[in-house]
Amino acid sequence: MPRSVQRLAVLTAFVAAAWLLPVADASAQAVRNVPRVSVDEVKKLIAENKVLLVDTRIEGEFLMGHIPGAINISFLDADWRAEELKGEKRQIVTYCA
Repeated sequence: MPRSVQRLAVLTAFVAAAWLLPVADASAQAVRNVPRVSVDEVKKLIAENKVLLVDTRIEGEFLMGHIPGAINISFLDADWRAEELKGEKRQIVTYCA
């Protein structure tokens, strides 16, 4: 497994909150409610092809290196690109490291 998986910041709650809730208080509540998964669980999901990894960094950072199989949806573009994830049957895990 690549070293980047070990550094995986799973389900970056602050990014998810920024996508969905622009109000600060609501965002703080959303951060507390975002489920977290361990690196070991993500590795297992990758091996079983049960996860879609979404790298939320900007494109240049993504191109410099990312977890194999991940797609890039920058946090800057998330509001208009979220539609691309509709219908995804696998678990979606976002990361930004």
